[in-house]
Amino acid sequence: MSALLDLRTYTALAVMLALIMSICTYRLQPAEIGLKRDWMTGETVVVTEPGIRLKMPWVMVAHIDTRPMRVCVTSAARAILSCKLVRFNPQHIDGFLKVEGFGLYWWSNRLSFNLGHEETYRGFADIMRGYAFSSVSYSFIEEIDAY
Repeated sequence: MSALLDLRTYTALAVMLALIMSICTYRLQPAEIGLKRDWMTGETVVVTEPGIRLKMPWVMVAHIDTRPMRVCVTSAARAILSCKLVRFNPQHIDGFLKVEGFGLYWWSNRLSFNLGHEETYRGFADIMRGYAFSSVSYSFIEEIDAY
């Protein structure tokens, strides 16, 4: 009976620790920046150092990939330039926040059903595609190549 109680106690502790770790930590990859938004104070901070960090439960962290990415306008046409290689410029994050605001960008276009095309853009890539093909030029988007 004692061994069973110890097993239940250790299992409960392990579950609680995993829950606390998933709520109170975040991890940035080397090619990412984080936007850390404190919902209690309204403060938004840019985090550039990669690694695992602690945070309070009311703080949300949005991850932004800074690697170049290919974005395309899906079309059956062959004679037009429909793709661009773009990169997010982290030096102009303030301009991005003015236009887009803070959000968990991973959710963008996550629950849509786009059938019939090879490329379906989800998350931050969908946001990048919108700004890359906009008629207005934004400083936080670097166009590397168009093809």
